Amino acid sequence: MADTRSTRSHIYGKSICLVTGKEVASENFSFIIDPSVERFSLDDFPISGSESIAIIFPNFTDGRGFSIAARLRENHPNLRLHAVGKINEELSYFLKRSGFDTMFISSLDSTMTEEIKMQRIINPFKHHYQSGNDGSKGVF
Repeated sequence: MADTRSTRSHIYGKSICLVTGKEVASENFSFIIDPSVERFSLDDFPISGSESIAIIFPNFTDGRGFSIAARLRENHPNLRLHAVGKINEELSYFLKRSGFDTMFISSLDSTMTEEIKMQRIINPFKHHYQSGNDGSKGVF
């Protein structure tokens, strides 16, 4: 397996907290997980439960990052999970629901940097049908 821990070339842009909608300082990552690497396995990463982990989205339509985040969040609730790669603000609601803490967005419309507008994107619904890995409770 390729060593994905040393590459940061695709991590750029603003780090946005998926709870508050505010821009936050970037962190150093314990691991960078790239699901597009051939023969990828979470067993290749010695995760103890308190690391800061970046998960790469190789393209906008690749959903593997959501599944990886959900699995990691279920097994290690204290991890800090960061979405990086080819993502945009439209995915922020789903990133939050699957367990991510922050997302890196390469370009934000100037109107999107306002906290209240980010809150509307991150939390578009008052109630959720199902419980999520972000701690939200479902209606039923």
